[in-house]
Amino acid sequence: MRGMDLEMSGKVWAYRPGSDAGPHGKHKTAYRGQSRVVLLGPKAQVLLKPWLRLNLQEYLFQPLESAAQYRAELRRGRKTPLTPSQARRFPKQKPKRAPGDRYRVSSYDHAVMSACDAAFPPPGPLARRPGETKKGWLARIGPGGWAEVRNWRKAHRWRPNMLRHAKATQIRREVGLDAARAVLGHRSPQVTEVYAELDAAKAAEVMERLG
Repeated sequence: MRGMDLEMSGKVWAYRPGSDAGPHGKHKTAYRGQSRVVLLGPKAQVLLKPWLRLNLQEYLFQPLESAAQYRAELRRGRKTPLTPSQARRFPKQKPKRAPGDRYRVSSYDHAVMSACDAAFPPPGPLARRPGETKKGWLARIGPGGWAEVRNWRKAHRWRPNMLRHAKATQIRREVGLDAARAVLGHRSPQVTEVYAELDAAKAAEVMERLG
């Protein structure tokens, strides 16, 4: 998400992914000639405001900044002072995995699942012990144990798209199926022109209340 992709003139903000990538933006159904608008109500606006940038082309959320903040927190939490040699160390010029200027869908998905694994570790002997390598852990629990771990994770993990489905369920329950369809942008190409204006007004009204 970039500042240039946000229209913030009304009570409900409009986010158009990849607004500079053609008339329909950049998203999974743009190739079908469909536009995608995500409406952001007051609650979402409060969360986004601290992240807005003067440079409208910069991404609001950047792994590079998060990594720098994490390293700074580690240094502040050190129990022993840095040695002169440690203070003179420079970061690698070409690291294999360098933080970028934006998050990808895969990195977001991976972060959520890693957080789930940390919050709900497998019980008993299946849990990974402190300091235990992944290779050693897998050798200890064996194929049968790994199958149990997979089943445990399947029951205790969630995916980012489940947030979208949960919000859709709430909107459908509170204001009806038609409004949920409008907010989520579920429409066939044949009825896009017919319902475009109706959907935009209905979706804005819903997100002003719930978003």
